[in-house]
Amino acid sequence: MCRGEQEPKDILDHRVDNIEQVSTVNTARENTEILVKKSYNSTEDLAEKLIKRTASDPDFRNTLNLWSQSESQIRNLEREFHRLIHKNDNLFNQLASRIQLTKDPETRQRLEAALYRVSDEHELHFRDTQFAIDNLWELHDEAVNSVHAMQVAYTLGEFSNVNASLADLKKKIIVVMSNLNDVIKSSRSLFEQDMAQFE
Repeated sequence: MCRGEQEPKDILDHRVDNIEQVSTVNTARENTEILVKKSYNSTEDLAEKLIKRTASDPDFRNTLNLWSQSESQIRNLEREFHRLIHKNDNLFNQLASRIQLTKDPETRQRLEAALYRVSDEHELHFRDTQFAIDNLWELHDEAVNSVHAMQVAYTLGEFSNVNASLADLKKKIIVVMSNLNDVIKSSRSLFEQDMAQFE
């Protein structure tokens, strides 16, 4: 290696990167949950104002602005999640390279089997997380569409069925956020438990 070149990361560095990135994803999840709930509460308040005939244009702008902030936060969550996948790939490539340097065939075979098993577990976990994020995007779009429908109702003076669609949206928020919380919160324990197999 030439002087001044940065040394390649070793396995421990990659492990630290992954654990830190899991924490970053979890923080993004927490921020997303706070904004989505705030956006929903604003939507619920808007619906109440519609029924009471006290809604105004600024109320709609405020609610749509909150959902726009939620959109940015969901995008940030997804971006950090994809960074986690990339860092995880770097770690597994490093593990595979190190396993190939193992002289003892029995040890190498055992480590390769563990690598394939752990890699499959992570792949499944990442797929579940992406599915939860996709559901969150659908929820966001449905919520924004509900607010636009309320705008139409407000403009036309037609306020029937406003609460019915909101009740359905509230149920979906509870389910989607619960699923997202479960898969992301389990990331760190899954990672630490799986990585112990290579020590």
